[in-house]
Amino acid sequence: MRSRKERKEEWLEYCGWHYSADERWFRDKIAKLFDLETPNESQQRLLFMADLRLTLFDLPDAAYPTHEAELKALLVKEFGPPPSERGWRWLLSRFRQEFSHQRFLR
Repeated sequence: MRSRKERKEEWLEYCGWHYSADERWFRDKIAKLFDLETPNESQQRLLFMADLRLTLFDLPDAAYPTHEAELKALLVKEFGPPPSERGWRWLLSRFRQEFSHQRFLR
């Protein structure tokens, strides 16, 4: 069985997300999950999907055509959108979530 460090190094080398800033952001978020001692359920799901991505490179594209979209959707659900997609509406919604307990925002 591979160690977490070996899995992380393999992910960073072979994931294929090196070209755009968003891809690197996704890649680095998953790489950080490999460092966790006890990931929660959603983090375990992301790690499983990351390992599956590496396995799918050996298969034809039609084997699991929606995998990358599903993996990115799980990442956005866990960490929020990548920095390039964070506009003022996203910032406002985060502000409201943080301070929704205060009366003046209701």
